[in-house]
Amino acid sequence: MQKTYLQCRECKKQYDSTFKYICDECFGPLDVHYDFPSLTKNTFVNREQTYWRYFELLPITDKSNIVSINAGMTLLVKAKNLERK
Repeated sequence: MQKTYLQCRECKKQYDSTFKYICDECFGPLDVHYDFPSLTKNTFVNREQTYWRYFELLPITDKSNIVSINAGMTLLVKAKNLERK
């Protein structure tokens, strides 16, 4: 069995990690199964402050395919006027 793979939620068929979201057999949704033991919270601590810091958890196999606009890690701001309504 692979460390990270896709598995159909309906028929349980497994696929290699790739850009795919529907099962070829039953058209069910695919879930990602990760190898979490190799990752810890500290794996991500000192990385860039974008969502690419979680590269291992994203369906990308080659970092050279990443196009970044430095999005992510945006602070939340309380919407007081909206809260009142």
